[in-house]
Amino acid sequence: MHFCYVGRRQRRGKTMNKSAFNSSIAEQAAEWVVKLDEGDMSPESHEKLLHWLRKSPIHVNEFIQTCVLFDATEFIDKYKQIGTEVAQNEVVKLPSFRNENSDIRDKTFAKPRQMMGIAASVVFVILSVLLFNSSEPQVEQPKDSYVTKLGEQRSIVLDDGSLINMNTLSSIEIDYSANFRDIYLLDGEAFFTVAHDPNRPLRVWSGNTVTQAIGTEFNVRKSNSSTTVTVLSGKVSVTDKDMGKLVADKSRIFATAGEEVTSTIPGKFLKQQEINLEKRLSWKERKLIFSGEPLIVVISEFNRYNKTQLTVSSNEAAQLSISGIFSTTKPDSFIEFLRTSDELTVSRLEPNLIEIKTTEK
Repeated sequence: MHFCYVGRRQRRGKTMNKSAFNSSIAEQAAEWVVKLDEGDMSPESHEKLLHWLRKSPIHVNEFIQTCVLFDATEFIDKYKQIGTEVAQNEVVKLPSFRNENSDIRDKTFAKPRQMMGIAASVVFVILSVLLFNSSEPQVEQPKDSYVTKLGEQRSIVLDDGSLINMNTLSSIEIDYSANFRDIYLLDGEAFFTVAHDPNRPLRVWSGNTVTQAIGTEFNVRKSNSSTTVTVLSGKVSVTDKDMGKLVADKSRIFATAGEEVTSTIPGKFLKQQEINLEKRLSWKERKLIFSGEPLIVVISEFNRYNKTQLTVSSNEAAQLSISGIFSTTKPDSFIEFLRTSDELTVSRLEPNLIEIKTTEK
């Protein structure tokens, strides 16, 4: 069935805060893209989506941007005709701006003029997306890749002035485009100092987690089972994206300076406030700070930085609490520290293998 909409939005009597208005529309757009992505849209829901899109080019614009944001551009192709019609109708159907009794334009016509600009931007976005996703074969630009070895740390200055500090055993890929600055943390840990660019947000992809920032400083650590985002300054949004499949917008969470977000299950986040930033970011100074962590956790951290590997052979020793400040580059100092405990026996099984166990009594 071919749909054609003629007309324009009527002005409501109530006013709405602009940011709240845009936020509400963005949330609605995200909900529609989620439903489309899940693939179980009923005919009634489909009609409701069409009705929502026809209401305003603002709706179309948010819908397009959400599709692009979450790599769901196939939905743009499906609804591109409606988007174009709505944009054109908004331009064609705008009333005359000139006051019949005066040569002075009435201020009340500022809104239609804004609508014309929005409609024009919608047409531009649609054309840009269609050109990008045309049938012509696209040549994928190579991504910049960086890797750190065991115990190595590395600093990278990007073209936009952003800075990345990579921790040991880390791997990243950088993929900058006209709309986004995408960085993929494939393994390990990195600290990001983001150059401010509101028109091109920086996104860090780590497993199922996407962290987005405009201008801020934050740390991302990826392990086999979780991703942890720690914010030093500014504000970031953290969203879950499971294997390229869009997860409901309710999974989005925001974090500001001194806060930390951890994701272990897709779509589920644990947010902590008043984090000890000095402790979390001590690796940048090649230090490890502990305050009562179990020995098994402590040695797993040391093993990330050194060829000399530590192992615990008894459960009792593994749960012993450790506190102190240690150098990541001097494992022998930590080993000597452990030897001072009457509860532990430390033995060198091989040149690069140290066994720790409970002292027999």
